[in-house]
Formats: sequence, C-alpha cells, structure tokens
Amino acid sequence: RVLQEGEFERLGDIRIRKVNVRLITATNVDLQKAVAENRFRSDLFYRLNIYPILIPNLRQRRGDIPLLAKHFLEKHSTLCGKKINGISKEALKALSNYNWPGNIRELEHIIERGVIIASPGDSITADNLFPQLAIQPDISSNNGRAGESFLTDKGISLKSFAERILDQPQSLEDIELILLETAVEKCGGNLSAAARFLGITRPQLAYRLKSKVQRIP
Repeated sequence: RVLQEGEFERLGDIRIRKVNVRLITATNVDLQKAVAENRFRSDLFYRLNIYPILIPNLRQRRGDIPLLAKHFLEKHSTLCGKKINGISKEALKALSNYNWPGNIRELEHIIERGVIIASPGDSITADNLFPQLAIQPDISSNNGRAGESFLTDKGISLKSFAERILDQPQSLEDIELILLETAVEKCGGNLSAAARFLGITRPQLAYRLKSKVQRIP
C-alpha cells in the first residue's frame, strides 16, 4: 500500500497518512527468475521494477579493474599507514584475468590483502594478491574461450578435465550436486563462502542443493 498508493495507517490509528518517497533498491539476484521459482513475491517485484538499471559485474568491464585497484590501493595504504610502490604488471594482469565471483567487494579485499602482505616501499606482486591460487587464468590468449587456459595443479586444462568427467557414467545433475557439495565441504560448511567460491549467491546455492537432494530417490 505504501509503495502503490503512497499512504499508510499507523498501528491502532484510524487516520490515513500520506507519504512522498522514492524507493531505490539494489540486488545481485535475478529477480524475474526468483519470481518464477517462487523465491520472491511477484506483487513486490512489479511494484519495485519501475525503472531498472542493470550494472554489469566486474568481469564484464575489466577495463575498470586498474582504476579500481589503484583507488583501493590508495585507500588501504593510507589506512595501514604503509607506503606501497604501486602494483606490478604481472599483478595487474592477474587481476584482469581473474573471474571475480565476488565482484568489486572481492577486488577491494584482495587489494587490501596485497597491502598487508607487501613490504613497505615494494610493489604489490601477483603472489601477494593470490597467495593460495595454483592457477593463473590468461583469458586474452584463448580467443575468448575462457576455461581452456586454466590449469590444475597437475597441468591439466579444464577442457581435458571436462572430457574426463564426461567419460564417467554420471548425469549432469549428479555432477553438479557433487560440485556443490564439494564447494560447501571445502568451505567448512559455510554456504555463503561456498557461494562466493562458485560465483553465485547464497540463496541460489541453497536452492540448488535443496532441489537436487529432493530429486534423489
């Protein structure tokens, strides 16, 4: 009623009060899909969805990464009281090639990590930013076929890895369930961390896990 008519009644009151507000909301969830899956109220969606503005995620606007990285470097260098001599070319390349499941928030945290690890007066290196990553994606070298340049710790490309999976008598549902459960296990049961690891939202992960478990006879 507040959104549609711009009016409300206080609890226990009989007088209608008018309000004149403009409501701005933001989400990283596909609300139309959520409505179709009965995970978001359709009446609320249609009242909110007056003038949608779609903002591409970070991996869709990689040209912004160097500017954002510089901004976060200046911010966290000041907060830490540490002078850092910029970001190395290799580190910038690693930032540009990373898939950013956590979007800009993850970029800021990774730059903050680099500031903490780097020695005063040194440049931030790729090892400072990604100390636990055993892979360095190179999207620019595979003619747009993201994934073929990713290597496992044994030097196996993701395409070869996918071919090995397809050789197994497993359905796509089974493979996805194993992947989801493995991510949750890897993150110690923390669904939010597992969702960030997979590049999806926590509700999406919970919904997929629930739907797939329910299909198991």
